[in-house]
Amino acid sequence: MYFLTPFTKLGMAAEGASSFSFPAIMGHLKAAAILLVGDGISADDAERLGLVSKILPTHEFLGNVLDIATRLASSLHGALQATKALMRNRSRQELLDANDRECALIQNERFGSEENLKAVSQFRRDQELRKKHRVRL
Repeated sequence: MYFLTPFTKLGMAAEGASSFSFPAIMGHLKAAAILLVGDGISADDAERLGLVSKILPTHEFLGNVLDIATRLASSLHGALQATKALMRNRSRQELLDANDRECALIQNERFGSEENLKAVSQFRRDQELRKKHRVRL
């Protein structure tokens, strides 16, 4: 499993507030390496970097989810809401602002730019070649 951040490879800019959340989660240097280079992030690396909290084997997934849901359901609702509000209070507006900046940049400058059109065209050609040479079993 990989998480992809192919923005620069497609002539675009970061999106989904990743320009804010990635540096906040893993620090500027690691975030820059991921967002600027655009390589895939393995599940193990995503866990190590703090993008995911835990990797679960498929056969354990439902049991773990039900366990967490049961524990949350038995918690005091007001305390959960208050804690969530405190955690989100400062960063929510910054996250929304980052997303707005990214969307504006993509819409006004990147989408349809010469770099973007060339990169998407190359991506489509590469995909067609992969389809053509794919071995079917």
